[in-house]
Amino acid sequence: MSGFEVLRNIKKLKADIEVIIVTGYGTLKNAQEAIHHGAGDFISKPFNIPDIISIVNKSFLRRRYNLQINSLVKQIKGLRDLEEEEQEGLQENFPLTCGENINPQRGASEH
Repeated sequence: MSGFEVLRNIKKLKADIEVIIVTGYGTLKNAQEAIHHGAGDFISKPFNIPDIISIVNKSFLRRRYNLQINSLVKQIKGLRDLEEEEQEGLQENFPLTCGENINPQRGASEH
């Protein structure tokens, strides 16, 4: 099984996991393909330890930011759902009939 197959299988199981490809075949085409399939980064051998540490740290940060974004999106969706429920409740409790005057001041002075 190739590294790209492993990457695709990992992403099928858990799409939001950070994957770093380490390879001895560090061509631009391979790097582009890895990124296209969801790799967070691509490292060619030989590599040095400070580069690995930096890339792993960036991956942790990217993961944390993605989790925060997903949490905010869920909160926004929850607020939208709550707002829709409140609107539906208002419509059920205070239905307006067609042509009904919603301005109480104007309606009162016309009588």
